[in-house]
Amino acid sequence: MPKQLYKLNDFSGGLNLIRDARDIAPNELTQADNISLSVAGSVRTANRLEDTDGDFTMVSEPVFPGGGVFYFETDKVGNSAAKDTGEEWTAAINSLTGQLSLKGSVTGTRSDVADMGTIASVTFGANELEFGGTTLQRRTGSYDFRVQFAVNDAIRISGCTDQAANNRITRINYIYNSGEGLSLPFNFTNEPSEAGTVIIEKLANGVFFAADDTLRVGDGVLNSGLKRKQYGYVKQIHFEDGGVAKDIYDDWYANDCDLSPPTELHTTSSSYPTAGTGFFLNTTTPATDSNTIGQFAAKTYQIAGTFIYMGDQESKLYIPTSNNTFTTASGDYVDIDVNASPAYDERITGARVYMRPDGTNEPWSLLVDISLRDGCRTGMDDEYKQWAVGGGATEAGVDTLILTSENLETYTILNGFGPDEFSITLSEYGEGYKDAIIANRRVFACNMQMVDEDASAFTDATCDYNNDPTITMDSTAALKIGMSVSGTGIPTGAYIASVTNATAFELSASTTGGSVTNGTLTFGNIMKKMRDRIMYTPPNKYETFPRSFFIDVVRGDSDEYTALATYGDRLFAFKRRTLYIINIGSPSPTNWFLESTEKNSGVRSPAGVFQNQNGIYWANNFGAFFFDGSSIRNLIDEKIPQKDWFKTQYGIHQNVFYHGLTNSLYVVFGDFSTDATYGLSMDVYVYSFDSRAWSKQDFNSGYAYDYIVSGYIPDGTGGIIFNDMPANSSSSSVRMRGVSEGENGEIVEQNKWVLKTKDIDFGDPGHIKKVYGVRVTYQANDDQTTPISYAIDGIGNFASAGGGAFTGNFADTSDVWDVLYAYPASPVECQSMQLKISNPTNAGTININDISIEYRPIHKRVT
Repeated sequence: MPKQLYKLNDFSGGLNLIRDARDIAPNELTQADNISLSVAGSVRTANRLEDTDGDFTMVSEPVFPGGGVFYFETDKVGNSAAKDTGEEWTAAINSLTGQLSLKGSVTGTRSDVADMGTIASVTFGANELEFGGTTLQRRTGSYDFRVQFAVNDAIRISGCTDQAANNRITRINYIYNSGEGLSLPFNFTNEPSEAGTVIIEKLANGVFFAADDTLRVGDGVLNSGLKRKQYGYVKQIHFEDGGVAKDIYDDWYANDCDLSPPTELHTTSSSYPTAGTGFFLNTTTPATDSNTIGQFAAKTYQIAGTFIYMGDQESKLYIPTSNNTFTTASGDYVDIDVNASPAYDERITGARVYMRPDGTNEPWSLLVDISLRDGCRTGMDDEYKQWAVGGGATEAGVDTLILTSENLETYTILNGFGPDEFSITLSEYGEGYKDAIIANRRVFACNMQMVDEDASAFTDATCDYNNDPTITMDSTAALKIGMSVSGTGIPTGAYIASVTNATAFELSASTTGGSVTNGTLTFGNIMKKMRDRIMYTPPNKYETFPRSFFIDVVRGDSDEYTALATYGDRLFAFKRRTLYIINIGSPSPTNWFLESTEKNSGVRSPAGVFQNQNGIYWANNFGAFFFDGSSIRNLIDEKIPQKDWFKTQYGIHQNVFYHGLTNSLYVVFGDFSTDATYGLSMDVYVYSFDSRAWSKQDFNSGYAYDYIVSGYIPDGTGGIIFNDMPANSSSSSVRMRGVSEGENGEIVEQNKWVLKTKDIDFGDPGHIKKVYGVRVTYQANDDQTTPISYAIDGIGNFASAGGGAFTGNFADTSDVWDVLYAYPASPVECQSMQLKISNPTNAGTININDISIEYRPIHKRVT
């Protein structure tokens, strides 16, 4: 029979490791390393992950593995008197200091715009720790790692002198022996007694959301010494008609995520409050006259006040304990003068004063509604009475506000929750969540840590201090960074800034009043964790977290929430093992419902989830998943078996991201790597949605890589960017990286570019074929000697047992297509043949357009 050509010009099937090499489709591959399938009908070299994409630069701050960075957009540019022309931003939390920095496409870098506080750390003296294998544990003392650390925390170890290689950033797999030691996914250099002073720090992980030109950030690992912050644009006027009292705000500001109430409120005072603290009312109760008909009953009323912040977010009530009542007779009306003293917090837009019969638990009804811009009114449908210059040039007031009867509007009606909520914010040190997103104009947050309303403050009577922040006591075992502290000589609002050792801590401010020995201090803000809880805000109120606004889908399952995502009207609530899909389409939370429970579909951290306009992507030990709005698909089904998929230790988290320019999903094995000595590497599976096929690549194209990697964020143009930093904690040098965007990919290390075809039987498995050679249409940027080899008859050996190399070399084609005819030393007789193409000689790029195998069937049956 004449010679024939078997053509391979479609590789869109990608990897198929489910079936035997002979049984897969002709367009499928058995190995696809560092190649790209994004161009139909050909194979290209993969773009490198450890490179810049060239389109957008991001802010550089010390990295948290798999997180700590965020991309967002604002209508306003990032300066005072900002133009409404828009700006793109990246944000990052310094994982070592808790400070927030930004970089804008117009404004540039804004460093340390907000300080979240102090990360947890513990110091061990000489010979207190031992390192061995994948563990470190204390040799002496009684420190319990569970006090400040938890499973999945990323930690930095520094101060090792006997074995400096043990100074490194890693993650906690688990804590063992009742808090005595840590198991980590890292092979330490054995050291039975480390002589250095070792510091172990709990890295901060920024968890972000942004809306209405304001960025909010919390700590996803719940450091007790960090608090949530916001950085946003404020444009408003206070006291429009108040003369010199007028204040104009038109800039970007950093603030806590609090809704603090007033601290001063009087009901019968013609003077003015301390600047910015509240309001003084001068309340009189005239009887009905010819102009005004009063409808009040004979009662004594108590007052309370609130501040209203941007977004119509109202604080909890401040209930004064003196000068706080007024009395009406039957038929009276109420005449109110309001006095104010600027300046007020720039976020405050107004205030409300409420009243209720004194000594009762009746609802608080509206007395005065205050706009810091427009004036005051006594009913929500009334027009404002404008501010006027007050008693002093910098004070403001509104006189003769008339209320003839009690209003129907109450605090509860106006806000949707009652004044008896224990708290309506997450603004104390240590309060926060593992993840948070905005869906349907509400914030949803999961795996909560909050002040425990049921936990009593405790005291210690062994405290010594003397006009400085250092306080010593018998034992600091019960203390945590961020706890409130009060007592003699302790400034108002003071908290624990750091726990120095077993008998000393540092206060956030210096003590006063001289030396105190065996003083009694009170410690408060005791935290509780609610791992099964999802909390949500009212619509458009991004600081308001009433304690009663929560979802508990499942409790008592020994699992915890790790991440949230949203698409359409669905909230995807991920635990470590299970995914809960909640329908939140109704405006009323009472109509929300659990739509689906998906086992084996959880993730270990938010890094394992990515969402965009196309849907939600995530990955775990059971596969890579995609929700397109109607159904969930496991993208490895019928392609990659479980045994070949990533099986990670608990401390190693799969990371996923979608690359819009190539319409591809990347699944990265972990978020930190080490060199070969320490046993961790970062491989990547890549799924092309165009070809619906998988390929595989090295994170750094096969080159050595000993780094931790931040979260992956879009660059606004379809690309992906991220930061990395040496995993060895002796350096905090940060580099911006991304998925490169070169048309022909990036140079791959020698022997790391590999393509293996199916085991081809030429459509006739029953007869022997004689193979004469192959023609390959290719591009290469460097010479490759004998890059094509073969294996026969399903053996899979490309060097012996019938296999070998074809004679013929790739040349540097300078990005021009060329054809190589490669041939064996003598024609090869076989039942089937599998081809392998690689870069055995030089690092470089290779592109393949088509392969043709020249063969002839012979009349010889396979035996």
